[in-house]
Amino acid sequence: MQLQKSPCEAADAVTVFISINGQRDKVDNFCGSDVPNQVMSTGRNLTLEFRSLQSPGNSTARGFRAAYQFVTDFGISTGKQDTSFACGFAFNSSDSTNGSFTSPNWPGIYPRDTECHYFFYGVPGEKVFIEFAYFDIEGLPPCTAETASDYVEFTNVPTADRKIPRHCGMQKPPNVESEGEFFRVTFRTNDRFDGTGFSALYQFRSIIDPYTIKRFRGCAPCLEGFTQVVAVIILVTLLRLAGALR
Repeated sequence: MQLQKSPCEAADAVTVFISINGQRDKVDNFCGSDVPNQVMSTGRNLTLEFRSLQSPGNSTARGFRAAYQFVTDFGISTGKQDTSFACGFAFNSSDSTNGSFTSPNWPGIYPRDTECHYFFYGVPGEKVFIEFAYFDIEGLPPCTAETASDYVEFTNVPTADRKIPRHCGMQKPPNVESEGEFFRVTFRTNDRFDGTGFSALYQFRSIIDPYTIKRFRGCAPCLEGFTQVVAVIILVTLLRLAGALR
């Protein structure tokens, strides 16, 4: 993309508009030579307006060239789409014990006025562990409607579980661990501002920490030494009991 230099309001520019509840909202102006982030509409309509303030003979810019695509999966390429939700994706440990998931249209600008649900289904005896690699959600803590914030929310049950705080802003949430085999991540955006969303990794693990087991399996002398220590403790205890009975 190569348009006249910013500020965009006083230069040749491309303006992106979306439609929310029948109202046309401006997403942003783009100008200069930097390629803008990918943009996704909220619904079926997206409008681009190209404005040129310079006469053709006075401009050296070459304009722009763009690609478009109509999608129904919100640009989310992992998980199984759950059609009972406008934006819902299921991740089953029976399909894969680890993977990744992202906000809609990532790494571009996420759509406004959108709610996406990510459902994680383990088998009994498993937990879900989630780590965020990237996080840019427009808003201010505590990420409520009063602060006009978009947010990410976690729940351990099918309904809302407000004991877990919401997350927004640019600070990545700490690593998350579910209480059981089910977990849900909800991403909610309002109709006001935008961000580039999030990218996260997930893993299903046995409730018994597999890393502890692996450490012992990979160190036979350590396990042998541990057994010897336990045997000594038991022997000392038996000797003390024998002395007490005399």
